[in-house]
Amino acid sequence: RIYWGFLRAPWACAPAGGGRKTFRLQLYRYRYHVPGEPARAAVDGATMRSKEMDAGAPWVLWEYDWLPSRRQTYPACLQLTLQLVDRIAPVIRTIEEAEAEQAGAVQRKSSVENMSARVHSELLEHVRPPGALAVLPATLRMQFPTVGSGAFRIAHSPCGNFLAAACGPSDDGDFEILVFSVARGKLHCVFGHHHRLVYDMVWHSANKEGPQRIPRHQWIISSSSDGAVFVFELPEESSSEVLHPVVQHLLHPSNVYTVAVHPTLSQMADQFYVAAGGREFGIRFWGVSYRMENRHLAHGHSRVGADIVPGIDHGAVLCVRFSHKDVMYASYEDGIIISWKVFWAPVSGHSHSTLAAQQLREFSSREIGGAQVHSFSIVTAELKAGNMVDSGMLALVEDFMLTSTKDNVVRLCALHPSARGNAAFRVVREFQGLKCSVFQVRSNISPDGRMVVSGSEDGKLMVWDTATGKLLADKTPFVQVSGPVTDVSWSVTHHILCCSAFRADAAPVLVFCGVGTKTPVPTGPPPLLQRMLEVHDTVADPSGFTEDRNLQRWKAKWVEENVARPEMHIDVRGLKEKIVSQLMGTNKYNQLKQSVALPDEKV
Repeated sequence: RIYWGFLRAPWACAPAGGGRKTFRLQLYRYRYHVPGEPARAAVDGATMRSKEMDAGAPWVLWEYDWLPSRRQTYPACLQLTLQLVDRIAPVIRTIEEAEAEQAGAVQRKSSVENMSARVHSELLEHVRPPGALAVLPATLRMQFPTVGSGAFRIAHSPCGNFLAAACGPSDDGDFEILVFSVARGKLHCVFGHHHRLVYDMVWHSANKEGPQRIPRHQWIISSSSDGAVFVFELPEESSSEVLHPVVQHLLHPSNVYTVAVHPTLSQMADQFYVAAGGREFGIRFWGVSYRMENRHLAHGHSRVGADIVPGIDHGAVLCVRFSHKDVMYASYEDGIIISWKVFWAPVSGHSHSTLAAQQLREFSSREIGGAQVHSFSIVTAELKAGNMVDSGMLALVEDFMLTSTKDNVVRLCALHPSARGNAAFRVVREFQGLKCSVFQVRSNISPDGRMVVSGSEDGKLMVWDTATGKLLADKTPFVQVSGPVTDVSWSVTHHILCCSAFRADAAPVLVFCGVGTKTPVPTGPPPLLQRMLEVHDTVADPSGFTEDRNLQRWKAKWVEENVARPEMHIDVRGLKEKIVSQLMGTNKYNQLKQSVALPDEKV
């Protein structure tokens, strides 16, 4: 449908003196009347086109000017703002000028790539080689300024070159996201749009075709209590102005507390998949399409709705994260953690498939007393990289999780599968000394899994030894700000640690750097494995089923034996784990339990 409003632009702008002027225009329906004929149904298109060409103006204008009795008012108006600008002279270019302009564009592109190479070279001093120990950064190198109430959330880019900071309200009321270039120590760009607090923020990169394998296409996905998830694309050129690029606006019915990118499904060439969790809608999946050649995002669309991954029974979804096994974990308001498997499922009667989610296990813990896990991270890969656990222990647990709760404790937990589909997450180590009872203070782990870091509501930075749980007070960089330190980010690729404070009068983001060595991760008995065998002689679950230590060791050893069988074209380890899971709690399992007699040694 088409509706029309009319304004004489020269008259409207003349009194403005070059300034802006706002109007509201009444809209009218277009009835397609032919002059000189009675009112009737719309005429055919050919008649209209011929008569409009003869009159030199569309019939709607004639109808509006000369037939006021036939005007049909539409119940709406159009608001527009006009401003006089200088007339732009037409530009006529010769072939030589066009070729020169094209050559200049190529030169500018080359300079951008050279700049990216220089930026990367400046970070080489703090690069952490793969497989090397992580160094606790202790030298304060930079302070990135923030706006409003400081930064509530921060996050390193996958390549480590950029740091995003979600800040409090600016002067115009927007909750801006500032992106800093870590190598150059300056602001790279600013994103707006959010009107309330940003609860979560993650990065996603599409490829690594640029210089020094720096991703050419990087996005920031943010979730807020304004019910929106935004997808921003990082520009190549820096700008201090608030940018409003083409963003993907994913609307939700209520607060969105968490957002995560599916690691495997997002490797597709045409789109990536975002999971958003919050209040009243559970977990909602979005397939976000992007066009590399146009350098902007296309329209996104919901692939999985709240009816597929509900969260009403357990309250709001507080945090969602993916493991390296493509398992999705979600923490809920009632203290429960649920694992999900997200996959493509065929649609009955159709040739296409759709995303589906299957609940795997529901984890609960008596050790934390039902406290809400407002944020967590899956740290299995980090612990394995730092030789903190071995394959035998990994066969006994699904994953390791670093949890943050509002009871002044950070916990390293092991997610244990058990009989009858029940499961439990057991506390392996508690890290105490911080203050966290009001704000959602987040924690993080070093890339080698040997140190845990967290903020604190008293404005301090806390660092613990993962194996012993002791504070590294003599090595921790000194931080004392006026507000709570709500987030920390430890770069995976560099020896760089950042922390941010909120409600601290625009406290800066502190960037600590360290110079590492190529010292490899030490070998030997994993510290956490010994700790778990000492503390958990039995692994209990809510149903009352238990396993003794010898049975745990036998199961770990049997599951890991002869799993490399490529000629069978099956997942041998997964098959063995399924067999053990089905046996647990049965009479055959009890017989096996009596027959197992292993020496008291580590598996």
